[in-house]
Amino acid sequence: MGSIASFIFSMAPSVGASGAIFGLLGALIYYGIEHPALFKRGFGKSILMTLVLNIVYGFSVPRIDNFGHFGGLIGGFLASGVVGTPFSRRSLKKRTAFTAVMAVLLSISLYCGFTNSQNRLLEKCKLIRHFYDEQNWQSAKLLVRK
Repeated sequence: MGSIASFIFSMAPSVGASGAIFGLLGALIYYGIEHPALFKRGFGKSILMTLVLNIVYGFSVPRIDNFGHFGGLIGGFLASGVVGTPFSRRSLKKRTAFTAVMAVLLSISLYCGFTNSQNRLLEKCKLIRHFYDEQNWQSAKLLVRK
């Protein structure tokens, strides 16, 4: 989900594993909702503090892909809702709801990503660059004029 959110909203290249790490934080937040007593007693404050510090850092340093971070956070939370936690009684309705939300979100996100004008522009620029590198001036010129 982090990569998909970056694909939709960010022009910057998405590199590294930070979206996946935020996904793990989302999974831990889901765990905290399912088991609040264990979360508060154990590592809850540390997880929340880590999340807040990383969000603040992400907004204060340029060229950090916050869309990838938030997408990973949401994706980790939703994936945990689909899978569940050990020793928790989960209803079929809850699992079905999380699965449906995840499927709809993925479908809409992929559709938006592939029809996004900035992504089409990037692909056009790559193709122009390819024609330029091959010294195919006519094809590059036609694409620039479109």
